Amino acid sequence: MIVMHGTKSLNLKKSIQIKINPCVECKCDTFIANAIQLYKHIYFIPIFPQEKIFYLTCIKCQVVLQLRNYKKHLPQYRFREFKTPTWLYIFPALLICFILYGIFC
Repeated sequence: MIVMHGTKSLNLKKSIQIKINPCVECKCDTFIANAIQLYKHIYFIPIFPQEKIFYLTCIKCQVVLQLRNYKKHLPQYRFREFKTPTWLYIFPALLICFILYGIFC
């Protein structure tokens, strides 16, 4: 039996403008932050969210910086605007309900 599984990404559409340390290329201090949510899937059905990856793009020279651990690199900025969609949590919630139903019934 073949089980198709893997990791997919979801582009979180909101983007915010932040000011941080100057860019190494052009010394501009304004960046646009975008986020991608990674999640595990089986047969292209989302199982659970995995991690968020943030991309900072310089406004002037378009240099892209990738941040996997934004709390370590940018602790003063809150990226609450980049929320994980609730439909990524539906399958784990249903799985827990079925397990609890199987145990108690």
